[in-house]
Amino acid sequence: MTAEEIQQLKQLVLRELPQALLQDTEFALVLEGMLSERFPRRDEFARLLDELAAFRQESGQRFDRIDQRLEQHDHRFEQIDQRFDRIDQRLEQHDHRFEQIDQRFDRIENRLGKVDGRSLEVEFRDKAAAYLGTVLRGVRLVSVGDLAEDLEGVLTETECQDLLRLDVLLRGRASLGGQRVEVMVAVEVSVKLAEDDVSRAARRAALLRKSGWKALAVAAGEEVAEGVIETGAKLGVAVLKDGQQFNWAEALAAA
Repeated sequence: MTAEEIQQLKQLVLRELPQALLQDTEFALVLEGMLSERFPRRDEFARLLDELAAFRQESGQRFDRIDQRLEQHDHRFEQIDQRFDRIDQRLEQHDHRFEQIDQRFDRIENRLGKVDGRSLEVEFRDKAAAYLGTVLRGVRLVSVGDLAEDLEGVLTETECQDLLRLDVLLRGRASLGGQRVEVMVAVEVSVKLAEDDVSRAARRAALLRKSGWKALAVAAGEEVAEGVIETGAKLGVAVLKDGQQFNWAEALAAA
C-alpha cells in the first residue's frame, strides 16, 4: 500500500469503526482477537500491573530486610571497632609499661656497667705487674695527686682536671732505645673498650709528656669495639683485651 492509501484507510477506520463495532458484535470479537495478538487485553494488562506492583512490593520488603541486616552488621562492626579500640588502649598501656621497664633495665645496666668498670679498675691495679710485665719492670701504682708539684705551672687547670680523671696511673721501667727508662703509664679501663677510651688514654699520656715525663698510653678491657685496635695503633696506644696485647711497638715509639 502506498502512503496515500494507508492515510485513507486510517481515516475510514476512525470514521466507520466505532459504529461498526456497536452494530456487529461478531466483528468486534474478531477485531479484539486480532488486537490481542499484538497487544495485551485490558484484563491481561491489569494482571501485568498487579504482578508488577506485587513484585515491587516484594522487592521493597526484601530490600527492607537487607537494610535491617546491614544495620545489624553495622552495629556489630561498631561493637568490634569499640573492642579493637579498647585493645589498642590496653596495648598502649602495655607499651608504656614496657618502656618504663626498659628504662629501669637501662639504668640497672648502667649501674652494673659502672660497678663492673670499677671492679675491672681495681683488678687492673692489683694485677698491673702481671698484665704489663712483658714490657715494664718494677711496676707500681701512682696517685696523680703525688705529681702535683710536677704539674703545677705546666698544665692548665682544665688539663690538670682531665689528668685527675685518669682511671689508673702506673710507674715502671720500659726499654726505650735499648735502655731501661723510668716511664709513666696512663691507663683507661672499660668493660668494653671504645674509641673514646683510646683517645682519652692518648690525650692523658700526652699531658704527662707535657709535664716532662716519658709516658705510655694503655687502654684495657674485656672486650673491644670494632676499630679500637686500629685507632690505638694510629694514636700510639697499647690495647689490652682479655689477656691479648696489641700495639706495644706504637705505644713505646710514642713515649
